[in-house]
Amino acid sequence: MLRVPRRNWKRYGIHNERGRQTVRRNLELIAGHDLNHLDQIRAIRKKFRW
Repeated sequence: MLRVPRRNWKRYGIHNERGRQTVRRNLELIAGHDLNHLDQIRAIRKKFRW
């Protein structure tokens, strides 16, 4: 995302469920989604002592 100029982060599209959504918000959701999966992986590894 370093290639996307900050001025474009305010651009938006319309999501069917969430409505108007900026490029910035989309990036935040993607980053949070990845972090959620990392937490899930850590929990599984801990449970099975991997």
